[in-house]
Amino acid sequence: MTPIIFCLIAVLAGASAILDSTERIGHENEQKRLRQERAQEKLLKREQRAQKKLLKHEQQGAGIHTYFISSEENPSLVKIGKSTDLLTRLTDLQCGSSTILSLVATTRIHGEVEVHSRFANYRKRGEWFDFSAEIKDFIRTNCTIHNPALVN
Repeated sequence: MTPIIFCLIAVLAGASAILDSTERIGHENEQKRLRQERAQEKLLKREQRAQKKLLKHEQQGAGIHTYFISSEENPSLVKIGKSTDLLTRLTDLQCGSSTILSLVATTRIHGEVEVHSRFANYRKRGEWFDFSAEIKDFIRTNCTIHNPALVN
């Protein structure tokens, strides 16, 4: 075998090893990304199950609830509404939302109209309000809190 052919074979073998190494690194990165996505999905499902459990517990007392719903992705807004079935209402709202919604708090003492009137100056559109410090203070002192992270 001539030295040129020998060198050419060595170069090709080296290039092949580099390609194999690059492929392996790309595969490892993809596997890592997929593991992270699965972990996030598991965490989200766990949070949703916990929230449903809380909602079912809250529903055991009959009557109308005034609720506060927001999103961790857009915590500057809060929806203030009323419902006799919180789980169904949250599910219905979630269908039309591009972000994952979370039940922040509920009260049976203060009606929806009263709360809307009290915070009318924070109204953005319909039942959506700026999630102001004043609204958060109201929730902390008057409501059952379901997601403390959104009230702090």
